[in-house]
Amino acid sequence: MIPDLQRDYCWGNPENNLVKGFVDGLLEMNHNQSITMGLIYGYYNNYMPDYMPDYMPEHLQLCDGQQRLTTLFLLIGMLNRYSDSQGVFKKYLISEEEMEDDKEPYLLYSIRESTLYFLSDLITHIFFTNEIELKLIKEQAWYFKDYDLDPSIQSMLAVLVQIEEILVNKTDINDFGEFLLHDLTFLYY
Repeated sequence: MIPDLQRDYCWGNPENNLVKGFVDGLLEMNHNQSITMGLIYGYYNNYMPDYMPDYMPEHLQLCDGQQRLTTLFLLIGMLNRYSDSQGVFKKYLISEEEMEDDKEPYLLYSIRESTLYFLSDLITHIFFTNEIELKLIKEQAWYFKDYDLDPSIQSMLAVLVQIEEILVNKTDINDFGEFLLHDLTFLYY
């Protein structure tokens, strides 16, 4: 969970090359060995906002690592979208129970409810299908005008375009996804 003490997700500016450098760096790594990506900081808190379900009593509240973990979440979603066996990474984005309920993803934002709702819509309408072009997201019925006012959402939209440009000619999407999910680790404090 990204707690409300965090800043907005901000890696979307293509001029700073953060996403391109991050994803290109991951692609260049040796995918046959485990890699530790550095530290993330967080704490567990039993308090959950009213809009969070009761069966989620404890989440890791991130204090540091939001930009990297959000980017990885978006990357896994895009890998799911473009994988040969679409849906192979679905279970890492959202639980089966949530797909039948409120559709809340594993990555939760409590900075603004709009970001949380957008991630839910992004998973169900973009990551689980490739029928909608990314440039048409803002024209969809589920895309609310309030999303235009959320800097995290706007940054995520920009990141999706950048990730798509990187993945467009990749043929080893499934292998890359497996590497990210099973061989990429973080130290946690």
